[in-house]
Amino acid sequence: MAIRTLKSMDLARLPALALACVALTGCPGDDDPGGGEGTETGSDTGSEGDSSSTDTDTTGEGEGEGEGEGESSGEETSETDTSVDSPMIAGDWQPGAGLILGSCSGEAYAQPLTTDAFVVEALGGGEYSLAFAEGCEVPMTWDGALGFASGELALECAVEFEGEAASVTMTALSLELRGEDLDDEAVLTASYAMSSAILDCELELSGQLTLDAGPAPLEVVETFAAGDFLESVATDDQGSLWLTNRGPTGTGVFTVFEGELFFATPFVEGALSNLVIDELGDIYGTLVVPEDPEGPRELILVEGGQATTLAELPQDSRPNGIAVDTSGNLYAADSTGRLFRLEFEGAFAEVWAEGSLLDQKAGGFPGPNGVEIFDGYVYTSNSSQLSIVRVPILDDGTAGEAELVASGVAVDDFAIDVEGNLWATTHPFNGVVLIRPDGSVRLVHDKLDEVWGPAAAAFGRGPDDQTVLYVSTDGNLFGSALTPPLQQSADIMPAALLRVDVGVAGAAIPGE
Repeated sequence: MAIRTLKSMDLARLPALALACVALTGCPGDDDPGGGEGTETGSDTGSEGDSSSTDTDTTGEGEGEGEGEGESSGEETSETDTSVDSPMIAGDWQPGAGLILGSCSGEAYAQPLTTDAFVVEALGGGEYSLAFAEGCEVPMTWDGALGFASGELALECAVEFEGEAASVTMTALSLELRGEDLDDEAVLTASYAMSSAILDCELELSGQLTLDAGPAPLEVVETFAAGDFLESVATDDQGSLWLTNRGPTGTGVFTVFEGELFFATPFVEGALSNLVIDELGDIYGTLVVPEDPEGPRELILVEGGQATTLAELPQDSRPNGIAVDTSGNLYAADSTGRLFRLEFEGAFAEVWAEGSLLDQKAGGFPGPNGVEIFDGYVYTSNSSQLSIVRVPILDDGTAGEAELVASGVAVDDFAIDVEGNLWATTHPFNGVVLIRPDGSVRLVHDKLDEVWGPAAAAFGRGPDDQTVLYVSTDGNLFGSALTPPLQQSADIMPAALLRVDVGVAGAAIPGE
């Protein structure tokens, strides 16, 4: 990887505090990669090279999580139809979103689902088997009239739970297709008890699954070193790409300009940041050194190889994602539970929005994380609540009441397309998901596509890449420090900038 030092180019401000851990349990501690930044918690794609595009349904017709309005097959009858019209539901069903909730020995238990598949095998005659866990195969029968497969009740099997031998008693399980137009998406629900020598649990699982989501590799634009963390990616209307990195290759802003990689602006050691670029090419960002309680927490302008402070943020804040509106106002996520707003040419950032949907839940994972503006709303991911939230921008510029858009999905950063879909990264997990306006979630890329630690996403804005989604990764730097079952690999791969044509253009930046 040849890197040149950029002598003179307009840069901008940075956001900081990456999503070190979106998980609700099993996150790395202070001694793990990222130096304690753990305060932050595919469709059938045909993507090869520049001309690739994902074969992804963004309409969500007939959807509604758990509603199963469309019938994939079967006659309208009160009898269970298992013999003729059962659909082809065998394969690897991978979660794009989902949670396991309940209690274990009197303590609340919560854990997100990873992209590891639930494997369904066809047994013939409408009979299936779902591998719920290693050593736990659940027989299921397809009901053509109702449009879902239900599992055997009171099934008991032996499994391993958090390193201990355990037994599972399944009391309910169903795999319900979203509708006849989306027979490769389903909602899995399960109720079960789990007991071991040290724990007794009552658990509920709910997940939005995609059938055979991968593999479909994304194109590699640039490769960095193992141990690098590409926290942010931003684009400009000239076709250049802008990245922030923390790691051995250099901490600061990098740019891909006319196909060459340059190191444009150095930051202080340990700094994390996110970037946004307005229509004039001005680059703004957040900047934070999360391990230093006395270190900078700032909104910045990156220009001429230097980062200039625009506004200082409170010392108890954790600035993260950043967005700009058409009036030049900046909106920044504070991962402790707030959104800040800096008016154009202002010097003081005010708390613009806060409240229960923006709160950072106990456990140390980040609250508001990525930020985008679309159709009169500020969108943000709340990693600690595994949710997407939007806040309306009222006519006087103040914040309206926050609204829940999607839940159960572990999102770090995201980009929005012209249709209002969110293309989101799930760092430190290994998925890229599509979140539709109705809140339904589809897995589009995962570790099978060599997507390890996707941290940020941005649509191209140049003349030739407006339908291209760029994704920056950390090469599983943080994911490698998770504990099973959240850890999908202990290996740390090179960080990378990836691209894939998703067939729909990104929404305008600045947003309005």
